[in-house]
Amino acid sequence: QTLVPSATVIILRQEACTSDAPWTLVCHQRTDNGWWALPGGRQEIGESILECARREAYEETGLRVEHLALVNVDSDPQAHAIVAYPDGNLVQYCNLTFIGFSLSETLRMSEESTQLQWCRTDTLPEPFLPAACWRIQQALALHALSPSHRLHPLPVR
Repeated sequence: QTLVPSATVIILRQEACTSDAPWTLVCHQRTDNGWWALPGGRQEIGESILECARREAYEETGLRVEHLALVNVDSDPQAHAIVAYPDGNLVQYCNLTFIGFSLSETLRMSEESTQLQWCRTDTLPEPFLPAACWRIQQALALHALSPSHRLHPLPVR
């Protein structure tokens, strides 16, 4: 049994910030279980959680994501934070979910995915990991609650 810090990244197309239409975000179908999910993974020794988020996004999608904003922190064992892997490993994640944009839309698949694509939030592929669905719902709820603080395109740096 292990407790692991991790990061998930909701990578949006920039038009998500200026429209009330469903968001378009990056999803991948995982090779380990066949479920669809968001890019993300374990924090490594020596890196910050933001560095983890950027690294995982790049490794799994080929996209560089900057100016990330925190959506939520989740670690509830009753709400998908504990994962039993096929090899018998039992892991509880303390996950920080970030949202951001990439200046590129060209995806590059990694060995962690069988499929990688831009998906709309109103037509997510199935099966989709429940924890990832919850994280998307949290981001959408924050966006809806703060119309005066709508997501804005991120400056190029």
